[in-house]
Amino acid sequence: MKGFRDFLLRGNIVELAVAFIMAAAFTAVVTATVQMIMDGSASLAVCGTSRRTIPAVSRSAPSSRRS
Repeated sequence: MKGFRDFLLRGNIVELAVAFIMAAAFTAVVTATVQMIMDGSASLAVCGTSRRTIPAVSRSAPSSRRS
């Protein structure tokens, strides 16, 4: 067991784990940024305006109570 612990703490596995976590976080940031840019560009091309400037429309459900 001591040999395995020394192997883990030697640094290679720890560095690999840190690199993997950093790569996953970087991938998430890049994906979100590209998606935001592409959504904005697509809505600008199709609608002629940014989707953020279009107000949201919500309709309430018809009431079941009669007056």
